[in-house]
Amino acid sequence: SDKVAQRKQHDDEYDQDMLRQAIADTGRWAYGTISVEAWVFSPQTGNLTRPKRAFWFDPIAAQEGNEAMMRLVDDGRQDFVKPDPLAPGAGLPGALWSALGRHNNRKIVWREVKPIANDPDQPYNLRLQLLAQAGIGLAAGVQFQFRGTQGLVIYMARGKTDKAKLKSLTNEQYLLSATDVIGS
Repeated sequence: SDKVAQRKQHDDEYDQDMLRQAIADTGRWAYGTISVEAWVFSPQTGNLTRPKRAFWFDPIAAQEGNEAMMRLVDDGRQDFVKPDPLAPGAGLPGALWSALGRHNNRKIVWREVKPIANDPDQPYNLRLQLLAQAGIGLAAGVQFQFRGTQGLVIYMARGKTDKAKLKSLTNEQYLLSATDVIGS
C-alpha cells in the first residue's frame, strides 16, 4: 500500500513535469507569447482550475523586474496571488471560456486584457488586475477536450506585440496544435 502510494505520487509528479514542459515549449515557440496557462473545467463544481505546474512565464520578461507578473508566478513571494478556481465568466480564464462556449470549438478567441479588467460587470479578480498591470495586452483562449476532460489553454502577449503576426494563420495553427498536445 505504501508502494502504491509512492508510485502514484511519482506518476503525478511525472505528469505535472510533462505538462509543464509541454507548456514551456509552446510558450518559447509561439510568436509573441510571454505567458501560457492551462485550465481544466470541472463539471462537478462548474469551475475552472489551473493544475499544479500548468503555467509558463518567459524568463527574459521576468528579468525585466515586472513586479505585477512576479506576484502571479513566484509562489515563494509573500504577496503571491495563487490561481483560485473560477466560475465561467470570472477572471481572464472564465471570460475566455465563456467566449468560446462549452463545446470543443476548434477556434481561437482573442481578447484585450485591460477592457476585461476594467469591465464593471466583471467580478473583481486580483489576478486579472495584475495581468493588466503586468502589460499583458492580448490573450488567446483555445479549448481542448481529451478523454472526457475539457479545458482551455491561454496564450498571453504584451500589448506592443505585432497583432498581425500574432494572429497570423501560421501562429494560430501552431497554437491550435500546441493546445492539442497540452490538453492530452
